[in-house]
Amino acid sequence: MYLKKETQLKTGNKLIAYWANNKGRGDNNCTLYVVTNETVRAGCCKEQEKLNYLSMCTTCSWRGDVNLSVKVCSFLGINKLDLIIE
Repeated sequence: MYLKKETQLKTGNKLIAYWANNKGRGDNNCTLYVVTNETVRAGCCKEQEKLNYLSMCTTCSWRGDVNLSVKVCSFLGINKLDLIIE
């Protein structure tokens, strides 16, 4: 599923995505955070970890197409139907 840097959820929270540019890091090159709607997206993943977040998971991605599987969604505590895709 193609995601933007910030995606709104129907629950009122946000899904924030960070992509790594490390070559050869194919199985966990995307880090996803579920945060409250008031949380501002930090500049990098390490800075986001210092802020409050509800859940976090790493997964694979290729050119913005994120592997948002049932397993990843269960780690994040969301459902694919919760995403508001514009």
